[in-house]
Amino acid sequence: MVLYTIANIARFERKQVSERVRANMNARARRGLYHGGPVPFGYTADKEKSGYLVVVDDEADVVRVAYDTFLSEGTLLKTAQTLNHRGYRLTKRMEGGGHGVRLGIFTVDNLRRILRQK
Repeated sequence: MVLYTIANIARFERKQVSERVRANMNARARRGLYHGGPVPFGYTADKEKSGYLVVVDDEADVVRVAYDTFLSEGTLLKTAQTLNHRGYRLTKRMEGGGHGVRLGIFTVDNLRRILRQK
């Protein structure tokens, strides 16, 4: 009976922590703050205001071209091949977390991430 009670208390605490984290993330999202992790391509972390992202103009132009190319090509593979053939490249730096370096070229995986980021 004691073990059952301890297990229920632990489950309740896990649920409480989960709800607090979710509420905090929603509040940050409503304020327009970044949650962390690798900074998406086309942005950089704002040095003056913690939690905010700043658009990098050169990278943002590449993202716009990627959207337009995807709309005309219709598939991620053809879009990646077209962008690589035209000479568009990704910066290899990854800011804000993650382990690894971008390849510098468009692949189906990184193109999907770029096109799906909000």
